[in-house]
Amino acid sequence: MENLVSKIRTDLNAYQTHVSEKLIDLRSQGLISETEFKKIIVDAQLTAKSIIDGLASQDKYTEKATEIYVYSLLDKYRNKIENKIRKIEEKQKVIKFPGKQGIIEIYFKNEAGQLIIPDKMDREIAETFLENVLKIPAKSVTIVVGHLIRILKIRLEEKKGHHFFNSNAYTNKLEQEKKVIEMIYQEFGKFIGQIVDGEYPDEDKYKYQNELLEEMVKVAIDRQNLNQGFLDKLFSILNSKLN
Repeated sequence: MENLVSKIRTDLNAYQTHVSEKLIDLRSQGLISETEFKKIIVDAQLTAKSIIDGLASQDKYTEKATEIYVYSLLDKYRNKIENKIRKIEEKQKVIKFPGKQGIIEIYFKNEAGQLIIPDKMDREIAETFLENVLKIPAKSVTIVVGHLIRILKIRLEEKKGHHFFNSNAYTNKLEQEKKVIEMIYQEFGKFIGQIVDGEYPDEDKYKYQNELLEEMVKVAIDRQNLNQGFLDKLFSILNSKLN
């Protein structure tokens, strides 16, 4: 039993050290406040104490039964702490973007669908592009980042309470504008990837970034304008019938 007790204490101390280092790193990045930091540390210490108390209460049971019981407590402790840390980490992966219709959340994901922290240049390209071309009421934007691909998907804000916002004409208009933005971003995705992942000096990277953004915005606006005349005419006709 002494060997088991020693092993459990060693594993618990190792995990406590891991949690402490992780929280110190999050605090240094400004992702958690001093109050949050202390609260999680205290919670961790109290939970660790309950594990040690649980170990002491098992002296009348077999070593195997004690091991199963105490490690089940340790697993619950790990899950509780990991969930707290995961929520803190995910906060930094959501970008709040001031869109034309209000705050829009931007999510970057890898090809496996996991939230990621984007490269600074990836974020700058996305925000500048959307700032210049996104006029529709979007709720959120998701960008999938892969090798030489960038796939952008817009989730539209739901508008209710008036037939104007619920009409097929209005919905079709929004969907067309949405598709233009999504298609342009995907078409330029290869070039975005080349710049972000390329081994260029920073000065050249920003030069290429600015040139790419200028072209992306120009193409998007040109294509939006190309569709706009027809869409406005169709929208006007269909809307007048609804009224």
